[in-house]
Amino acid sequence: MLTKIRDRNLNTKEIWDRFYKEMPMPVMKKRLSFYEAACSYITKPKSSVVDIGCGSGYGMYYLIQHNSYIENIHGFDISSTACDISRMQGIHAYCLDITKQDISSLKTDYITLLETLEHLDNPMEVVDKCLECCGSLIITVPYKEACKKEELHVYTGFDEDTFKDYDVLWTEIIRNRRNILFVLKGKYYE
Repeated sequence: MLTKIRDRNLNTKEIWDRFYKEMPMPVMKKRLSFYEAACSYITKPKSSVVDIGCGSGYGMYYLIQHNSYIENIHGFDISSTACDISRMQGIHAYCLDITKQDISSLKTDYITLLETLEHLDNPMEVVDKCLECCGSLIITVPYKEACKKEELHVYTGFDEDTFKDYDVLWTEIIRNRRNILFVLKGKYYE
C-alpha cells in the first residue's frame, strides 16, 4: 500500500540541477540495473521510447546500445543540467516537469518511468497521463519499505498490488527484492 512519507516534496528543479552537477559516477552505474531490467520488455521492432526522469541520459544510452528494437528514444527530466549532460552524449533530452506539463499529444510505443514515481506528489496521476500516450509503460520503484530513508522520496510501499486496478502485463521483483518492475498496458498497446 502506498504511504506518503514526506509532507514537503524536496524534488525541485534546483535540487536536481545541483544533484546532477555533483553526482558521482558510481551512482549512475548503480542505476543502470533498472535499465538492464527494462531492456528486455522492449520487444516491438522499430520502437519509439520516451524515458521520463531520464537524468543524464546514461540509461537511454544503455538502451540504445543493448536493444536493437529501439529506433528512436527521447528523454524528459525536470533538471536542465541533466538534459544538458544527455545532449552532450548525443541523446535527445528535454526539460519537462511531468507533473505539470501536458503530454497528451505524445504517442510512443514505450514510456519508461524508472525510479521516478516515488519522487512525485501525484504518482498515480502521472501513470494515468503516461498510459494515454503509449503502448506499454515500464515502471521500476523501490519495493515495499526499501525507500523509507531516502530524503527525496515522497512515497513508499510500492508492492505487487500497487497497480491492481490497471492492466498489468508483467510484474517482477528485481535487485535482491529492493525494487519492483511493472509493465502496464497503455492506450496504444499492440
